[in-house]
Amino acid sequence: MSDDVTQDWLGQPSDTPRPDPMRAVRDHGKPVLPKRFYKETGFAEGEGGFRLTLDGRPANTPARNPL
Repeated sequence: MSDDVTQDWLGQPSDTPRPDPMRAVRDHGKPVLPKRFYKETGFAEGEGGFRLTLDGRPANTPARNPL
């Protein structure tokens, strides 16, 4: 009798494999950002030397340090 109640609640077991939770997290983690392309690159003189500029703006590292 307990099998009938369980099957009523959960349904019949299927042959399809259950989704992998690690793959689901990996696939829906960080979004893929488009690659950046710059029309103009150069160097500009700044404090303590030269800085890389991309489209006329000074380039920084992800930690906001000058390149």
